[in-house]
Amino acid sequence: MLTLLASLIRFYQLQHPTLLMPAEAISDATRFAAQVAARLGTAYRLPVPFCILMIQGPALTDAARREELLAVLRQQARHTDVLLPLDADTAGLLVDGPRRSAEGVIERLQAATTNLGGVRIGGASCPENGTRAQALLDAARAALPTTALGWSLTAPAATEATAVARDEESVGQDAWLDNLTGVLKPERLNRLMSKFVARYRREGSPVSMIYFDVDYLGRYNDHYGHEAGDEILRGIGKLLQQCLREGDLIGRTMGDGFIALLDTQPANALKVAQRLANQIKRATFTSGGFTLKVTVSGGVAGYPDHGRTAAVIHDAAHAALRAAQEGGRNQCLLFEASMRTYQQLNRGPDEF
Repeated sequence: MLTLLASLIRFYQLQHPTLLMPAEAISDATRFAAQVAARLGTAYRLPVPFCILMIQGPALTDAARREELLAVLRQQARHTDVLLPLDADTAGLLVDGPRRSAEGVIERLQAATTNLGGVRIGGASCPENGTRAQALLDAARAALPTTALGWSLTAPAATEATAVARDEESVGQDAWLDNLTGVLKPERLNRLMSKFVARYRREGSPVSMIYFDVDYLGRYNDHYGHEAGDEILRGIGKLLQQCLREGDLIGRTMGDGFIALLDTQPANALKVAQRLANQIKRATFTSGGFTLKVTVSGGVAGYPDHGRTAAVIHDAAHAALRAAQEGGRNQCLLFEASMRTYQQLNRGPDEF
């Protein structure tokens, strides 16, 4: 309990420094670091991608033109971005959005400041350059060009997944991904599901889970060989990655199923599941000279309709999947009260 309390105090000190520090002692640099820390989230929240830009220019060191340059920079930034002067010659801009969006922002800033002597910009992004506030700030500052006006983004560092792979001495190219299907491994999926659900629950946004299982996959293995079953799973994994959004979480279960988590209402997720099931039904898979076609059954559940934790939502989605299978397969169902007989009734804390 003491450890948790200390962690909470530290988090609030970073995210809300005004709670623990006199107002006059809070510098703009501290406020900026607190904004970075707030976006990094907690153990129960995945950080949303963002970029840090360090800006320097001749007008920033000139007291007469400093405010004029800052005003121009604020005009070019979006209302959700954070711009603060950090020291005598540097301003910081926190840009919400993935790394690829930073280049357009930088070009816009440079074009707008030409009449004021231009600017040098160094940038870093989360998660490519880390998930720690000070490391990201240092990386952005280190990327600042030292001579001519221009810009530079810190090269992506080894990702957390790569670090885990190295620590585990994995021979795979990515220890997070299943070698066969290209989606998250079951153990990795289990670790991320609770964070995914908690992130949107804390924001008051809906989140849904789709649980797919290939109909009669064992019969394909028995009749055509396990290579055919592997080809089917590989093809479905590829199709899910092509059809779902970049921000959706896709993984393989311990058996031959797939799970996808989406930031949408369960009713909308059911429509997505039905569309995906129809696409899988139309797809063909080739193995050993045979052209194969399969169907899938699916179960859908989500927050807030069916539970608050990933464990309970998983239980409900699996129950809906069982009901779809018992009802003849080749269909997707949304969890409802009549399916409770299929539930494992796991009402405790997340096992993920």
